[in-house]
Amino acid sequence: MEVGDLLAECARTAAERSASRSEAHRLQFCSCRDSLSAELGSLLQEAMDMKWPFVPEKWQFKQLIGPSDKTNLSNLIREHLPKLLTLLKASIMFDEAPTALAVIFLVDRFLYWTDQSSQLLKIARLLHKAHPDTPIAPQLVIRQSRVYLNSGKLQKAEFILSSLIKNCGTTGCWSYHSDSDRALVQAVSVQVRGTVLQKLGLWREAAELIWASLVGFYALPQPDRKGIGTSLGILANILVSMNDEDFHSFRTNPDIRFERILGDESQRLLSAALAAKMAVISSQYTSLYVLTNVILNGKEIVGCITVEPFILGNFVKLTNNTRKKVESLSATKYGIAFGHFTYLLSKRQEVVVDLQGWVTANGKGLTYLTDPQIHSTRTRRGPSDFAGSGIRCFLREQHGPKCNEICQRLKLPPLDPQTALL
Repeated sequence: MEVGDLLAECARTAAERSASRSEAHRLQFCSCRDSLSAELGSLLQEAMDMKWPFVPEKWQFKQLIGPSDKTNLSNLIREHLPKLLTLLKASIMFDEAPTALAVIFLVDRFLYWTDQSSQLLKIARLLHKAHPDTPIAPQLVIRQSRVYLNSGKLQKAEFILSSLIKNCGTTGCWSYHSDSDRALVQAVSVQVRGTVLQKLGLWREAAELIWASLVGFYALPQPDRKGIGTSLGILANILVSMNDEDFHSFRTNPDIRFERILGDESQRLLSAALAAKMAVISSQYTSLYVLTNVILNGKEIVGCITVEPFILGNFVKLTNNTRKKVESLSATKYGIAFGHFTYLLSKRQEVVVDLQGWVTANGKGLTYLTDPQIHSTRTRRGPSDFAGSGIRCFLREQHGPKCNEICQRLKLPPLDPQTALL
């Protein structure tokens, strides 16, 4: 069963409150829990014990990194995602809310990057409604604010973040093991709040909040490398965007103490480059952050090129690699027709999805597309290539049973999603 289908089934079960603590459900729950590897089982127990407010990476709080630390948790989650989601369903069926919310906590970051957060957070809200005394991790609360931010609901994002900051990270009945954990939640909340102001174009105010988050990450007993790298990358972007007058006000603000992190550099773009360079060092085990920050620093990666910073216009995401399609933009029809074309061109073995890029203000006209994903039954093309299930998802959910007007104008043969790949 596909990830989206499993999540939808979990949401239905949680909404219907059809759980029962029958012997059959207990056995199913125990079987799913016991099938986890020792490493995952340990992580799950730590999540239930509220050991950390954010699921940590091995390298995140270490100054000396060994070979075994240079991996990301997403690799482990990706490998065992079906087992974890099966356990999530079994936990809901058995009315075992602490385990269910712990599983959601563990898979949250990975599913955020695969654009599945909305469904996962819906399950978390349903479980919280039925079991209000079961703790919900601060990571999930902040994730909801990020989802609101990404969808343009800035006031809702701001409400969540302001509450966490004002109440020193307090959220529901979550119990912190140390004051430093509480400080970490506040630092992340300030960081995300800074990105809200960045979205609004309030560059100096955004920079001040991001700087405050940096101070918070550095002040922890074990500085948070991941948080520092993320904030430095955001700061580099903000410094590139702000004008020299705002930069001077920011740099000379006595509360900032600019020299503590970025030295005595007085030139705005050179300061941005330095911030990006420092971000690379802090986030070197997260490939996406490394690429972004190396480019911001003006360095060349042999064999790689990114065109996004040099294309003028509004960046939009037309489709993702599963179900999403933005029907409010005419350009999406062209993108889906293009996917239809690639499916036919590949003799029904591949389809190009996850289309994003720049379109004109009215959603029509010239469209620049970047960084697509290919679902292929020929050749494995990375972890986001869902092969046949991805192709079926495009045909049934994005394209649908009826061709749009662009497919028709191109005289593309109609597709039957029900018989695809048979």
